[in-house]
Amino acid sequence: MDSLAPPCSAPAASAAGDLPASVTSLLSAAPGPPSRRFLSHLLRGDAGASRPHTVFADRSQVETALEAGDNPLLYEAYRDIAPARNGWRADLVVYQPGTLPDGQPHRSIGHWNPPTQLEVFQTLSGTTLMLVAGHRGDGSRYAHQVTTRAGDVAVVPFGAWHLTYVLDGPAAVFNIYTDIHLDPDEAHPHQDGAKYRRAAAPGLVVVRDGDTDRPTSVTASQGEYGPPTPLPVPAWLGTWPLATHLPELHAHAPMTFLAALVRTALATETLGGPA
Repeated sequence: MDSLAPPCSAPAASAAGDLPASVTSLLSAAPGPPSRRFLSHLLRGDAGASRPHTVFADRSQVETALEAGDNPLLYEAYRDIAPARNGWRADLVVYQPGTLPDGQPHRSIGHWNPPTQLEVFQTLSGTTLMLVAGHRGDGSRYAHQVTTRAGDVAVVPFGAWHLTYVLDGPAAVFNIYTDIHLDPDEAHPHQDGAKYRRAAAPGLVVVRDGDTDRPTSVTASQGEYGPPTPLPVPAWLGTWPLATHLPELHAHAPMTFLAALVRTALATETLGGPA
């Protein structure tokens, strides 16, 4: 697992007891302990690694809180929570509720996906908000957001940056991803720490305004990305069975279905990445 920077305060206990049985059963079958991410990771990353590109509404408030010993657990990431299948890998992240010193809900670090990576998320419990940003083929930039509750699915465009907030937690989010290779002899790599340093993060954050279902988007890149619009739903997602449970699909879907999913996504979506 990842090496972790030592927290400035005692780690908070995981709220696994507040999660539904479908999530706790996944956790009980995890092949190893999770990577635990604290507030300090948003600023400093892992020990011995370069810092991630993290944007804050007010960085000084976060730095002051850390200096005072306020370093809450944000989430626990269970990488490769299930065996890989035909190049598809699966993760589970359990986000803890709370608010950062600058007003943001507890969040992930955020990162850019590779330009050929297809990634699908499903919220299993709680409520999350995902920010997504990227670049179109003509060089213009886009920003999207989507609020997801238990059962909702979100698809990240190829090569996009994305960040997850927890609005109501603990929130469990399951994701599957694969790297599409035109050369069949290429390996299917797993996510690694380089994803946090692939490119600078867009100047997009979300802060609470008293309404956890409709927080306020704040952007320092208004001229580049503009305010986030609803995340589009790919047409190929309509070929999935209704009420798909993503962990079950990853574990039991026929290989032909997974292969067809990749072909359809590749035929209808544009490959791309940070520029």
